[in-house]
Amino acid sequence: MSTRISTSQYIQGFIGQVYDTRNKLEQVRGEISSGIKVSNPSDDPGRSGTIVNLQAVSQRVDKHLQRVGAAKDLLQIQEQTVNSSNDVLIRAQELAAQAANGTYTPEVRAQMSEEIFQLREQLVSLANTKHNGVYIYGGTDDGDQPFDANSTFYPTPATGNPLARLHYQLDSAVTSPGQDDTRNVRISDTESIRINTPARDVFYDAINAVERLGRAMAGFRTDLIDADSDGVIDDPNPAGTHLAYTFPGDTNLQVQAIRDAINSINAAKRSNIETELSSIGARTNRLDQTESILATLKENTEVARSSIQDTDIFEASSKFSNLQTTLEALLASGSRISSLSLLDYI
Repeated sequence: MSTRISTSQYIQGFIGQVYDTRNKLEQVRGEISSGIKVSNPSDDPGRSGTIVNLQAVSQRVDKHLQRVGAAKDLLQIQEQTVNSSNDVLIRAQELAAQAANGTYTPEVRAQMSEEIFQLREQLVSLANTKHNGVYIYGGTDDGDQPFDANSTFYPTPATGNPLARLHYQLDSAVTSPGQDDTRNVRISDTESIRINTPARDVFYDAINAVERLGRAMAGFRTDLIDADSDGVIDDPNPAGTHLAYTFPGDTNLQVQAIRDAINSINAAKRSNIETELSSIGARTNRLDQTESILATLKENTEVARSSIQDTDIFEASSKFSNLQTTLEALLASGSRISSLSLLDYI
């Protein structure tokens, strides 16, 4: 009686071993096939929690890297735009230096002013640059270009180039809320960076200075007046008195006005354009450093997750081979168990 119970238990244990070995073999086969050691929380509850945390870190880093990349692209466009503006101002300086020569006639200066107004048009176009449907110098007022043309600003009769009649006005922060605002983007769990500069801080003085130069070369007074009636005579406004010079008597006044405009261009170039280029460079360097840190963090996180979750092919292959050998041995011994009979125990 005791022998019969012992044999039954032995057979049941044997069958359990076979099933257990087969299950382990299939599990390892799946790990080798998928490359993943822990697919479900039930596979290894302890490791699963760590894997979920590491995956969350990796996803967060990915989002930061995407924002860093977008910010770098936007700053690159701004750098190109401001560099182009700097080139425009350099050309305006060259023409102004020639026009300031007292031997030039008013007619020659008026002809030269046509290129100056074209340069102003280029500056305005750069200031109104769009990227992905957004005016990048419009502050947070994305859908409204910063500078608009006013064709009735100068009341003097149209003479020569019609561009001399135009004045470009920057949108007011009152009528265009957000025009002077900046926008920051989060680039890590603890850091944000400014990704735009309002048009007022980059282009306003430069456009007015070139416009003032063009008006002076075209033959109109550019001494500043209180154009907006706020009680301040030295407005950064190129309107002047609107009156035309009388030649040859006002030649010296015209030359001086051109030289004053040169000073205004130099000031705008130094204080606005070059300052913005330095700022863009500093912010780009910061983004590069952050990107490098995030990339390292991403790599380390993936290494940690992989060590827990991913299959070690060599280790799994060895384990698979051992399990296969064990299963074959069990099955071989099973053939001997099946031949046992009650007579073997009498």
